[in-house]
Amino acid sequence: MAAATAAADPGLAGAGGTAIYPVLANRAAQYRALTGVAVNYQPIGSGGGIQQIETGTVAFANSDMPLPPTTVTLIEKYWQREHGI
Repeated sequence: MAAATAAADPGLAGAGGTAIYPVLANRAAQYRALTGVAVNYQPIGSGGGIQQIETGTVAFANSDMPLPPTTVTLIEKYWQREHGI
């Protein structure tokens, strides 16, 4: 039963910059221990995180680079359309 529940729970997916990874990995482990929700962060670089958040592949991203205003607008429109946020 527990395996089925774990398989059904996709957790929280994120991607982006590598500099934050050691801190984020530690916090993700703490979050899972407290909530049971897994956080899967892929340290693929800021550009990769930006691309994945733009396409909705991940729920959150981290970037050491500032986002261009057009990218912010695209991300806001996606979340409004897909999630009503």
